[in-house]
This record gives sequence, structure tokens and C-alpha cells, in this order.
Amino acid sequence: MNQKKSAFTLIELLVVIVIIGILATISVAQFNKYQEKARLARAQAFAAQASQQLKAKITAQATHHLLQVSLDSPTEVIDASGNNANGILKGNPTHFTGGSCYNHGCFYFDGVDDYINFAANKFDLSNGDFTVEGWFYMEDLTPSSAGYIFRYGNNGNDVISIRTAASPYGLVTEIGDHGTGKGLTNYGSNGAYKERWQHVLITYSKDTGLLDYYVDGQKTASHTLSPNVTSFLPSGRPISLGGGLGLSYYKGFIDEFSVYPVAFIFDN
Repeated sequence: MNQKKSAFTLIELLVVIVIIGILATISVAQFNKYQEKARLARAQAFAAQASQQLKAKITAQATHHLLQVSLDSPTEVIDASGNNANGILKGNPTHFTGGSCYNHGCFYFDGVDDYINFAANKFDLSNGDFTVEGWFYMEDLTPSSAGYIFRYGNNGNDVISIRTAASPYGLVTEIGDHGTGKGLTNYGSNGAYKERWQHVLITYSKDTGLLDYYVDGQKTASHTLSPNVTSFLPSGRPISLGGGLGLSYYKGFIDEFSVYPVAFIFDN
């Protein structure tokens, strides 16, 4: 007696392949979401640890030259450090809230003429140590352009500035005077990424001579500087976010930004 042998038809095989593909896509998406949550959790924990250490150093050294920018208001840039160094909006940075920001509120800089300026007499980085940290969402750039996120300087002559770099994508810290060329040196890190919120901390210690980059809680670069590289830094210079005064402009978002006249030391 003949028995029929059962077998998958071509259509059945195609259906199975499609189902496997859908399941694989869902799994990859869930894994990517898990990785993103883990990255942000690590960055948040690192940012909290850094803030605690830096504020403790500020207190111990009895210094008050600290900028802690709150960007929750669409019309005011509040210095939450108590130093009363509130910022002035230049150009027309666009204010966002909710899901567009890392936290409650943030500003978008258009890369054309948007920046925020802070009064000169509130800041003193002349002791040489400094830490700059904040949350950024950097947009794509052309290889020939670079936007200045931060600068400590006056009338276009920077003494410390941080800008984006497009090729390869990352950040560059410039220490020196663009106007005179005195001490001007560039130190880069390729650890920053475009088009996602990330925490960036850049710190220099004159005792160790190290300029260190941290992105989302991970050290991405470390440069050994000469011991006197920041010895010429003047006091009483303004701080700006987003460019301005002779600099190319930053394109992207900024949220929760702080500047400290002390160095951060990573502690596991």
C-alpha cells in the first residue's frame, strides 16, 4: 500500500523564513534598546559621581568660580551654582522640552549665529586646572566645518575652547590664544558620537599634566601636556556656549552644562 510522504511546500518554507526574519528583527531592536538604556544609565551614574567630586573640591578650596547651567527656561539661562552668572541668549537658540531633551529643557543651536554668553568677571581658570562637562546632541557636520561648543576667552581670542570635529567625528580641545598664537595646541578625541544624547567630560590637571576625555563614563582619550601649558591663562574672561565672537558656530543641542576650576580624578 502506497503512503504519501509529507513535505514542506515552497510557500510554507517562505512563511517560516519570513517569521524567523521578523523574530530576528524584533530581537535585534530589543537588544539595541537594552544597550541604549545601559549606556545612558552608565553615563548618568558617572555624571552624578563627577558632579559630587567636583563640588566637594570647590568647597574644599573655598572657590566659587563655578558655572552650572540650567536650560529649563525658554527665556532665561540660569546659573544654578549660586554664582549668579546667568547667560544672555544671542542669535535665536530654540528652546525644547520633553522628549527632545536629555532632561527637562534644552536649547538647539542652528550652527549659524546661535550662542549663549556669560559675564567675564564671574570666571577664573587662571590656576590651570579645569573641568568642562555636560550633555550634548551633536548633529552631523561637513568635513570642512567645526562648531565651538565651549570657550573661555575674549574678543575671539580663546584660551580654552572645545569644538566638534567632522573627519573623523569627535571633539577637539584647543588651549591657547587664536589671536596671538600663544600656546595654541589642539588635543582630540574620537569617542564622541553624532545624533544621540551623550555625556561629555573633559578635564585637565596641572599636577598630572593630563588632559582626559570621558564620554558616557568611559575614558576615550588622554593627552600628556607640558607642565606649564595653562600657566598663561588669564582670569576674568567670559564663557560662551555655541560659538560667537569670531568663532564658527555649533549645530546641535546642549543640556545641563557645567564648568569647574578644578580637575576631575576618576575613581572606580
